[in-house]
Order: sequence, then structure tokens, then C-alpha cells
Amino acid sequence: MVLALPEQVRLFAGAHTVVGPVGSGFTNLIFMQPTAVAIEILQAGQVGSSSWQFQYGTCQAVAAHWTIAADTMRAWEGAKSIRSHSADDDIVVTEELALKICDKMRVSPCMCQQRL
Repeated sequence: MVLALPEQVRLFAGAHTVVGPVGSGFTNLIFMQPTAVAIEILQAGQVGSSSWQFQYGTCQAVAAHWTIAADTMRAWEGAKSIRSHSADDDIVVTEELALKICDKMRVSPCMCQQRL
């Protein structure tokens, strides 16, 4: 789904928390309120300082910016032939990853597990 820039600005400006994979979409953090929280999911083995937002400062627009490592996998065997590098692998959303996100969001594990 592609959103026009005004819609992206509206969504990010109204968000308290944004969670997602590391990528250029997080540049929209600049539109968030200064009290907002951003959680980026990185490929296991990457470090938080490798985040584009960390390197170029867009994460400074929010009150808190965290990174969480996640396992990744190829969607299918031929994926490497069309993908440029390992950062294009798919994130595996496990219960452990979901609980880490809930912890960062300060949501109790009990409430988090009910939502899983």
C-alpha cells in the first residue's frame, strides 16, 4: 500500500508508538510528537548504531528510540537471486520478539500474551 505524503504525515503525527522493520519508512519519525516512541526491528547480528535513523539523527525527533534484534529467513529458496543483500530477508515474528516489543512499550507480559 502506498500512502501520499500528507497521509503519512497525518499518521505519524498522531502515533504514540511506531514499531517496524528498519528502513527508510522510519524517516517519517520527523513528523512524530516529541513524546512519541519508535521501536525498530533489526536483523539479528546488526547493532542499533547501524540503523539509518540513528546514523542520520531522525530518531532524535522522538522521546525514545529503541532497536530490537530479530531472526530472519528467506521467503523462498530463489529469493537470493532477486534480493540485493541479506537485509532484505523477512523478519520472523516469534512470541519472544513480541514480548520484547511489549517490554519496550511497557505493556505487561500478561496483557501481551492475551493479544498474541
